[in-house]
Amino acid sequence: MPFFIVNQNGIYPFAYESYEQAGENCESGEFVFIADSMEFLEELLES
Repeated sequence: MPFFIVNQNGIYPFAYESYEQAGENCESGEFVFIADSMEFLEELLES
């Protein structure tokens, strides 16, 4: 499953292959999420 970086403005439009890769690009105030797809994560965050 891909990993995505999320901040208060939304989801970065790039999927990472591992938590470590995403974490290397994650800055303060951002979070790493794992999800089946970006669309699924968008739906989850909207609810």
